[in-house]
Amino acid sequence: MHFGGTPSSVGRVGLTQCGRGPESAIGSIVESLNFACSSTTNFRFIRPKELNACNFRYQLVSLHMRNPEATKETILKESGILFNTQGYKATSLSNITEATGFTKGAIYRHFTSKDDLEIETLIHLSGIMNEKVRDRIKGQSTSGNKLRAILQFFESYISNPPIEGGCPLLNAAVEADDAHPELKKTALKILNGLRSSLISILEKGIHHKQIKRGIDKELYAAVIIASLEGAIMMSKLSGNDQDIIRIIKHLEKQIAEIEI
Repeated sequence: MHFGGTPSSVGRVGLTQCGRGPESAIGSIVESLNFACSSTTNFRFIRPKELNACNFRYQLVSLHMRNPEATKETILKESGILFNTQGYKATSLSNITEATGFTKGAIYRHFTSKDDLEIETLIHLSGIMNEKVRDRIKGQSTSGNKLRAILQFFESYISNPPIEGGCPLLNAAVEADDAHPELKKTALKILNGLRSSLISILEKGIHHKQIKRGIDKELYAAVIIASLEGAIMMSKLSGNDQDIIRIIKHLEKQIAEIEI
């Protein structure tokens, strides 16, 4: 990430020029660090307290300038919160620059467009979800218990959501339409990945004689996903976890019926 100017130029600024265009290197730095400029004059002295705050912010910005991956991680994290709570269409790039403290130029240095940022953010959020689910099931020894661990993970979604704003797949699926085909395609890939994971658990259960042979694995995977996502939506709208609890009890009965 690059804001223009050099560290030494910032260190020398005791009298700041509030430049607004890209032609002003100091002005670009000042704007990037969110300095408040006087509306009545083009120059003002920085107070000691402000200078301390500026030094802290400059150190933070310098850290990200030296570590592009940290910059990208911050952008994805803050964008994920905004997209998942406000919606993809409702979130502007200005909202993201305000949340991250980075300029639009810094964001476009890592993402070619807002559409590209939305897609990578959805992948990022889904990765967080997948990791949390893996943590739940890795200690389970049978396929049935792995499926129950997944249900328990989603049961806590309403009262203790692992990602602010709810299920990223469900939120993206609601917004993804023909106007944003790439986001829709990404959401579908994530859905198919979840479906494949459930089918794999069932197949291993059959192989290890934990799950009955002859079951429709694709059907069970579809029922689990549709039931959980629908229950999350219903519980979120009603503001309580009654629906998700009912659905999970029903799914647990179905799992018990196919276990050996």
